[in-house]
Amino acid sequence: MNFRLVLALCFMLLCTPGGATSIPVFSGDGSPPKMFVHEGRQRGVLIDILAYADQHMPDHRMDLKLYP
Repeated sequence: MNFRLVLALCFMLLCTPGGATSIPVFSGDGSPPKMFVHEGRQRGVLIDILAYADQHMPDHRMDLKLYP
């Protein structure tokens, strides 16, 4: 998942009307510093961006899963 894709996803979510929506986001964990798992926690720049977007979109919930 690259930075442009994350921005496009956030923009799309901001423009989506009504109703609570769960949004699954899947990615690999092997691309530090963008997305990775360290000591059992999801970390990285894109994780922070998605967490920020998730906090500011009360009608949506991002379900982020990183896999090896």
